[in-house]
Amino acid sequence: GGASGDASLDALHVALELCRESPDNFAPKLAARIELVFRDVDLLEYRDAARLAQWVALFLNNTNFVWPYWTYWADALADAPPDDPQRRFLVSLLDAAARVSYLDRIKCATGFPETLHAYLPPEPNLADAPDDLVAAASPADLAAALDDDDDDDDGDVPTAGDEKPAGPLRAALRALDEPARCATVLRAALGAGRATVSHALAALDHLAAPLAALARGDDDCEAACVDAVARAWDTSTFHATLALDALVRRGVLRPRALAVWLSAEHNDSRFALAKLAESTAPLHFLDVAVDRSLDLLAAALHVDDPDLIAAQTDEAAEVALDLFARLVAKLHAVHSRDPTDQWALAATSVLYDLAKRYARAHHGLLELSRRSAPARPLPDLLAAINLNTAVLHDGIHPDLVAHLLANFRLP
Repeated sequence: GGASGDASLDALHVALELCRESPDNFAPKLAARIELVFRDVDLLEYRDAARLAQWVALFLNNTNFVWPYWTYWADALADAPPDDPQRRFLVSLLDAAARVSYLDRIKCATGFPETLHAYLPPEPNLADAPDDLVAAASPADLAAALDDDDDDDDGDVPTAGDEKPAGPLRAALRALDEPARCATVLRAALGAGRATVSHALAALDHLAAPLAALARGDDDCEAACVDAVARAWDTSTFHATLALDALVRRGVLRPRALAVWLSAEHNDSRFALAKLAESTAPLHFLDVAVDRSLDLLAAALHVDDPDLIAAQTDEAAEVALDLFARLVAKLHAVHSRDPTDQWALAATSVLYDLAKRYARAHHGLLELSRRSAPARPLPDLLAAINLNTAVLHDGIHPDLVAHLLANFRLP
């Protein structure tokens, strides 16, 4: 067949074909080369290691997860700390594998030791909604209850004959403040749709309009929605990312709400930017925030609506500003203590990768996998946010900022 347009997928197809044609020659040599890279994975850029982990996961999914080095890797990582680069690589690999396969298939693979089960994401558990009545409700009933609730939020006192029957479900939701209401309803809907991806998307379709009316534009409500998804699907990066992407595409969440949540202080989720050293899971949430903000801007340019273009430019710039400013601020604090800190190395790699992505967007070069609108040059968002001003505060050392800014453009 012809090229896919994605170099990594083309390489995967070639590798699988060569393994099929030469199982006793090429396959062992490929495994040995990957093992050699694994030994020195700390020398790879953070993003490059994440991409390699994804590639190896796809390769293993096509070979029934048969791998000659499972036991060796398990022994090598027995006492490794959470931020060890090899451990992070293996966690990212198995997380990616769980997104394209299912856990029992991986666990039962020939030669896969039980000691590696701890590195696999556990089975999700979405049954523990705060209220049994809410947990048992269908997405359609939840949407109707939210619709009724929104109608009464204008503060008007209903006149005789205008009252709606409260109903137990609506009463249960009314007992919660708005952020808790958003989180409870969303968690219940995700639980109802946990059977398949199609069920999850159908549940979100039911809730999109009333949940958007309640949450969109309210910082606390949007943060509660992101947190609900992250907690409900803490064990599945694929499902959590899919749900957040769907909520942004359906207008429930702004991309900036996700960017703010990612870098919020005291966020202990494994998807938070604070956990970059332990896993690559935060990258998937970050990609939703950045890619969807750029996608919405490209769509606004396509319809040529000046007001919409201005609004989406502001939204995309706020996403960029939030991610860059907060990453650089924390990077300064960590870097000043230990330049070899694993989080600092990971954050620096993420910053460089983000800068290249924004530069590619400005030149109309975003990859097809990162956009749904036609490729077109976008505004220079890094110039728009005045990065020097954004990060030169609170004593951040100018030399560090200059070092970072020097890499914030494509060669």
